[in-house]
Amino acid sequence: MKLHSLVLFIFLSSIITMLIGCQKNEIEDLQARIAELEEIVNAGDSVIFADITINNQAELDFFTTRKITHIFGRLELGNCHDLSPMKHLKYVSDLYISIPQELTSLDDLEYLENVSSLYLDFTTGEFTGSEVFPRLKSAESINISGWLPNTEWLNSLESVDHLSLQSWSTSLIIDGFGALTTLNTLNIDGYQTQELIINAFQDISSMYGLSINANDYEIAGFNNLTGLTYLSLQGNELVVSGFKKLSLIQYLELNANILNINSLDQFSTLESLHLAVFENGSGLANIRAVNSYLSLSVNKNTSFLSNLTHVGNLEIYSYGLSDGPRNLGELNLPSLKTINGLTVYSPFIESLEGFDFSEQTLEQLNIFETPELKNFTGLDSLSSPIEFVQIYNTSLVTLDGLDGVSGINYLYADNNIYLENWCAIKDIFDDIPENQRHINNNLVSPSSSADITGCD
Repeated sequence: MKLHSLVLFIFLSSIITMLIGCQKNEIEDLQARIAELEEIVNAGDSVIFADITINNQAELDFFTTRKITHIFGRLELGNCHDLSPMKHLKYVSDLYISIPQELTSLDDLEYLENVSSLYLDFTTGEFTGSEVFPRLKSAESINISGWLPNTEWLNSLESVDHLSLQSWSTSLIIDGFGALTTLNTLNIDGYQTQELIINAFQDISSMYGLSINANDYEIAGFNNLTGLTYLSLQGNELVVSGFKKLSLIQYLELNANILNINSLDQFSTLESLHLAVFENGSGLANIRAVNSYLSLSVNKNTSFLSNLTHVGNLEIYSYGLSDGPRNLGELNLPSLKTINGLTVYSPFIESLEGFDFSEQTLEQLNIFETPELKNFTGLDSLSSPIEFVQIYNTSLVTLDGLDGVSGINYLYADNNIYLENWCAIKDIFDDIPENQRHINNNLVSPSSSADITGCD
């Protein structure tokens, strides 16, 4: 028993010694940090020209007797539960606040009226503050992230260049922002968000960009918005409503497993569209033309763009799909009449059949990563020259199908390890400028028409 008591005494003594040592180290570290802060901030200063990082409440308490009003630099506040030592602050260039569970209000910063960049990181969802920063009217950038239950406490802002909301919560209600009339870009990212309700931003009439990425949600509202340069909506099961007054979109991106579009009927023409739907969906039946760029990554059982007649450049991208189209006919674009450029990047495409190329002028033809495509059957009716042709890392065996093409201005063919038959373009091969021929690492890589043999 005595031996056991001795061992226990030695163990407890070592623990106490360790704790005393840790506490001593913490005290020494704090003293060193206070000395650093004293070098930055003199006793009578109210204006600071420096970046300041506060790691805990003890460091922040250093400012209790100093009435700091302006910080021309970055202020980072971490692991603090009482912000009253900064209650006189009116201006700071960049403000970063990590909000722990103990900090339930930002009311101590009520005099803040000017900040360029504001970053709020909620480490817990317990924040219950009412309106914050009541004197702050504008900012270049505001980033709010973490366990964000709502945003009803931001009501004084009138103008923000960039607003980013990143939520870890399963439910997010975006309220507040009642005074906001000017907003350039808005990003909402809630990869765990099962319920997303947006009640704010109803007075915004124009934005450069709107991007939303959540799980299952219906995007409604924004009914006073008239113009957007880009609109990007991504999710698992996505329903698109609202946007009733929107008359301009330069770039539209829709990406979901299940996508149903109940709005945007006012558009007959888009400049660029990226559409990725992995299971099923429908919509955009009023679109007649996509003038610049259409990227399609859609499952075969979808119904989009049923009245589309013209595409500037069509990209078929099927990686990530469980069942992609095998040919151009399975894209379900029954009204399509003209294509100016074609790019195929797909593990499913077996042929380019399903579209009449007899009256087309292809400016570019790009074939990448197509393990099932063995030839260009389907392009047999194409007779016009092609400005730009790229063939990379395919399973093509022959160029059959390009027989009617009257010329190629630029040809890049690389890493097509089965490609051996070039007969389809033998007659036009030497007309391709030599410095615009890049042909390497194919089963056969001719440098002139004389190298193309075995043709009938």
